[in-house]
This record gives sequence, C-alpha cells and structure tokens, in this order.
Amino acid sequence: MKLALGTAQFGLDYGVSNKSGKVPYDEVESIVELALSNGVDLFDTAPAYGDSEQVLGTCLREDTGAVVTKTSRIESASIDRKSVELVEQSFYQSLRRLKRHSIYAVMIHNPVDLVKPGIEHLIDLLLELKAAGKISRVGASLYTPEQLDLVLKEFPIDLVQVPVNLLDQRLLRGGQLARCRKRNVEVHARSIFLQGFLLAEFDSLPIWFEPYRKTHVAVRKFTKQCGLTPMETAIAFISSLNVIDYAVCGVANIHQFRALLKTVERIQSTELDKIDFSKIACDDENLISPNRWKELRERQ
Repeated sequence: MKLALGTAQFGLDYGVSNKSGKVPYDEVESIVELALSNGVDLFDTAPAYGDSEQVLGTCLREDTGAVVTKTSRIESASIDRKSVELVEQSFYQSLRRLKRHSIYAVMIHNPVDLVKPGIEHLIDLLLELKAAGKISRVGASLYTPEQLDLVLKEFPIDLVQVPVNLLDQRLLRGGQLARCRKRNVEVHARSIFLQGFLLAEFDSLPIWFEPYRKTHVAVRKFTKQCGLTPMETAIAFISSLNVIDYAVCGVANIHQFRALLKTVERIQSTELDKIDFSKIACDDENLISPNRWKELRERQ
C-alpha cells in the first residue's frame, strides 16, 4: 500500500473532525513539498473540491507528482451529447487549473451517473481521452458493494476509489476487492479514518453521533488490545490488505501530515498478520456511510 494525498481540504472545509477549516495556501505548499520529499507523489482532487485544483496546480510543478481528478456534476437525468461536452470542457478546465497537459486518471465522480441512460457516451469520452494520452487510467468513485459489482461487470474501468476502514469492511468481506485485484483494477481506499470518526475523542464529535458511543468505545478497546494508537490501528488495517494500492488521506495541516508519515513508517515493522481486524467490522450503514450522516443530524 502506498499513500496518496487527498486535497479536498485544500479547497473546502472538509471532515467531521476538521476544526480548522480550509488549509491556507502557504500550508498547502509545505504539505506538498513534504509529500514529495517522502515519496508521496499521487494527489487526489476534483472540480467539486472548491479551488483545490487551482491551489494544487499552483504549488505542484508539472514534472512532479501524479494527479487524479474527477468528472464534473451531470445535472440531467440522462447523458446526452451536451452533457458529455460539458464534462469534456470541465476536464480541460481542470488541466488548465492543474497546469498540466495530462494527468494520471479521471474518475466518474457521481456513481448515480453510472446508471443513467447514455452512460456509454461518457465512458467513450474517457476512453478517447485515454487514447489521446490525456489520462492514463479511467476510474470511478464509488460508495457501495453494489456499485462496485456493477462497474466490474459492465465497464472498462482501470481504477476505483472506494471507502475502506476498520468499521467499513464490506468490500473486503464481499470479495469485490479480490475481484479488482484479479482483473488488474487499481484500488484507492478513501475514508480510512471514516472522516476522523476513528481518530477523534468521542466527546469532541457532533452530538448526533451519540447513538454510536458504544461503537466508538469498542474501537478504542480494540486499538488498546492491539497495542497501537487509533491512527496506527486504522493504517495497520489498510496496510494488511494486499488488495489496496493506495490509501487516500487528507490532512488539515502539516503537523497532521508529519504524524501520518511517522505512523505509516512505524506500522511497517508491525506484525499485522497476528491482528484479527474482522471482529471490529460494523454493518450499520448509517455510521459507516458518511453520505447518510445528514440523516443522523436531522434526527437531533
């Protein structure tokens, strides 16, 4: 497993445990420089991440690092020629913001687009960009086992970005990650800290997490049994999976990033095969799916 730097926080106030808001530009420069000097050379961004692409393009030279971005939002219920033209225009805007002639990959950002009539037109566009040398891989950002099942069955995808963490082990237990490995589909794991839930002290989390206090306590107990810190345990789990190519992590400041790098280094000497991570898995999608957290908030 390699580390990739998520850049949503470079353009947005992102993450349930993020108290400092969007990362200042000077801090971004320092984080990117530290990443490259430590072999972290893959950067994940998207047009939807505020001015993340522009910030990244300003502080990352074209001859350094690799960039993954995503398709723009498709408002229509079906994907027609106009929709594809807008996505193509957005892609070239992304290149200009990133100050690059080509990038590593483009992912379909909204999995809902995968089931819209005319999806083949969007796939064709991405394949054309790949054939033209503008991208190296065609990908999809997904959330559920069903979505990954669909992609593996129906689409010529080279890369997927999916949620995987201590609590959310659905894709591991369902065999989807193993199928990705068999088909040579690159896997980028995101939400490895569950947007900070796994790292934060429970009383610092929003009140609407109260129904999951026992789950949080169980995670803390598990980490102590492992003899690891919460961050070490979360990273150890991802590191133990040979079906993960990259772990995408965002940071709010350079101090967090230094801590992350040191943790990854320490975990390399840990005997991970002796830890049974499966017993901490959780099936409650209201917790393990951040896109459902709005419902938790509204219940309060």
